[in-house]
Amino acid sequence: MKNFTLTIRRKKWKVNFVRSADIRGSWGECDDPSAKSPKISIWKNAPKRALVNTLLHEVLHAVRPELSEEAVDETANVLERALNRVGYEIKE
Repeated sequence: MKNFTLTIRRKKWKVNFVRSADIRGSWGECDDPSAKSPKISIWKNAPKRALVNTLLHEVLHAVRPELSEEAVDETANVLERALNRVGYEIKE
């Protein structure tokens, strides 16, 4: 996966695909939206569906930081399943 930038709430975010060691062994991380140069980090070797789910999850944190972890999990899971049902897949 290639790193990219994404504008979220009029702020440029860096989205980086990283080694698991760079994110303390988790699937992904999202900076606090108030950070000067915020970034989202996603484990680059995650299985494709997990990678999509994690990207959705972390973007949701960036867009709606007030949501609970449970709400973010549920929303990311539903969106990932919907994308899967319509045939979305990651192109390498």
